[in-house]
Amino acid sequence: MLEVGCGLGDLLAATNPGVGVGIDFSAKVVAIAQARHPELTFYHLTAEALSLDVLGGEPFDYIILSDVLGHLTDVQLILQVLQGLVHDRTRIILTFHNFLWQPILHLGEKLGQRRPQPPQSWLSMHDVLNLLAITGFETVKQGRRLLLPKGIPGLSWLCNRLLTPLPGINHLGLVNYIVARPVRIRSTEAVTCSVVIPARNEAGNIVNAIDRLPDLGAQTEVIFVEGHSQDETWAVIQSVVQAGHPRFG
Repeated sequence: MLEVGCGLGDLLAATNPGVGVGIDFSAKVVAIAQARHPELTFYHLTAEALSLDVLGGEPFDYIILSDVLGHLTDVQLILQVLQGLVHDRTRIILTFHNFLWQPILHLGEKLGQRRPQPPQSWLSMHDVLNLLAITGFETVKQGRRLLLPKGIPGLSWLCNRLLTPLPGINHLGLVNYIVARPVRIRSTEAVTCSVVIPARNEAGNIVNAIDRLPDLGAQTEVIFVEGHSQDETWAVIQSVVQAGHPRFG
């Protein structure tokens, strides 16, 4: 388990990992985290400097980025760096604040109800999904939670457990979450493909259509769909099938 931007390490420790590694850009925070959780390993690193050589040489099963995305200078770059730390079954867990809550959170800071935060970028769910897609990750699960962040007996449970999942209301949750995994790229040598070609009055283009097809894997099936042609389209298709094309036999 790796946590990027681990802070004091409490979240990482709460997951009770077999091997837990946390990184943070603050040397003082890393020292405190190591003292609080000696069973875990913490590094004073920026996210850009991450590599398997630095972190022990083994890919991680889980990577957590909790409330970190908005503080990163280049989110796309960091996600690309994470590709070097994963295997096929790795899960990337991201949490970040719903930008609809920005005015409320800023008001909370002024009223002393929330610890002041440094300036950050407010990313929408759509923004993060796009960044994951272009860096080679696919989304497994996404959603929003925590409609009422203030602890009020009974009412917080009602809002956060029962109301937040309801359609419409689920867009108002404070915390966005996404679980993603690396895209599985299969070898084209093991892939077969069916190509459907509509053909009406295309007698002169049947052979050319086959000739122009690129290599599409181990085996390619060509399906011509012909109907009500006024020329010899159907006859040409039949002759090509009977004679066998040199590319497809």
